[in-house]
Amino acid sequence: MIHLITLSSRITLLIFMALYTMIAFIALRRKTSKKRRARLYIYQNFLMFLLIADANVVLFANSQDFRYLLALVMEVALMFSILMLYNQIYPEVERSLVNFLTVLLSIGLIIMSRLSLDRFMHQYLIALLGLGISIGIPAIIRKFPNLDQLVWGYAGIGIVLLAIVFLIGTREYGAKLSISLAGFSFQPTEFVKISFVLYFAAALSRLKKTDSPVKLLVILGIACLHLLILAVSKDLGAASIFFVVMVGILYAWSGNLLILIGGFGMIGVGLVLLSTVFAHVSDRLMAWLHPLKYVEDQGYQVSQSLFAIAGGSWFGSGLLQGMPEKIPVVAKDFVFAAISEELGALFAICLLFLCISCFIMMMNVAMKVRRPFFKLTAVGLGTAYGFQLLLSVGGVIRFIPSTGVTFPLISYGGSSLISSMILFSIIEGIYLVEGEDRRSEEA
Repeated sequence: MIHLITLSSRITLLIFMALYTMIAFIALRRKTSKKRRARLYIYQNFLMFLLIADANVVLFANSQDFRYLLALVMEVALMFSILMLYNQIYPEVERSLVNFLTVLLSIGLIIMSRLSLDRFMHQYLIALLGLGISIGIPAIIRKFPNLDQLVWGYAGIGIVLLAIVFLIGTREYGAKLSISLAGFSFQPTEFVKISFVLYFAAALSRLKKTDSPVKLLVILGIACLHLLILAVSKDLGAASIFFVVMVGILYAWSGNLLILIGGFGMIGVGLVLLSTVFAHVSDRLMAWLHPLKYVEDQGYQVSQSLFAIAGGSWFGSGLLQGMPEKIPVVAKDFVFAAISEELGALFAICLLFLCISCFIMMMNVAMKVRRPFFKLTAVGLGTAYGFQLLLSVGGVIRFIPSTGVTFPLISYGGSSLISSMILFSIIEGIYLVEGEDRRSEEA
């Protein structure tokens, strides 16, 4: 009976996920009416709760551990609270982004509970903290519309935090990534990513095209100082995100296509140069190019990830039926491999399409915004989300070298989770301010 439940859940979980993803793209269509879009979002919520219930029942059936039933209640309560809080406090909220936030968070909690109930509890408590921090951000953005005046505050916060990591940070996998205080460890870079976007967007939005080129060089110099500190800290995954964000915002500000072409060309050149300077970058390149050749050493993690994905095939082995524990750091950097192994490649593809539709919606918000600072901020945050997703998944499936970047809202880690929730809340706040501007003009 348990075996039958596990096998059937592979299909039901896929159906729920496929329907959720399909509805996400239908809601994105321009000709979809506002009334119908509201109904579609309710259908999505229903499918998400079915997904949570299905997964936790399977976990309980296979383990006979009643803590999975408790996890089911806790997840439903959290997702319901997020939906209700956003909809009650901000009636004009962009419902699609709230739905993206909850479904991605629920999938992350499901896979954490499968890997370790202790990790699930930690991630759950961090999610509660993240909700407490992020829920008020849209209200702050609405109340203080002149946040673009804090240019040097954003820059100062970012540079100081990065400098602290460089000086006293804990080294992990060849890079200084985190700070440990009173038994707690966090990664300031995750939050500096947001302050960096705010700095660069604010600085460029206040810069006039007629201003002296020296002002632009100063702005770029401070932005590059962020990158330099990350480079000497050997946190090259974060450095690449910061650089792409800088290129994206600069392109949105200038409209010059050469900036995009030159920027991405510099990434390739930089990767080659860095591989000659940093040993761990060279190791990751070797693991990417020849994972099976170095399967006992540099290529072990990538090889195990590919084995897991292949073993899961299209429909997955079923929850608790795979061996994701064989993959080092599976809960953080390689969580996508665990999802692919036990939930299947089709489920993983739906997840990717869902994340792509989330990225499209973020950029859609950016295109609608007319205030320069908010527009550039939305572009920067959307770019950060999209490129981080590319780095995370690309490293797992050997599309690009592994960079040690987490999967937003799904990977284990408090700093990554809270910063991702803040990112979504900032975009929601920008959307609300733009809506108020349009309504005031129409009145």
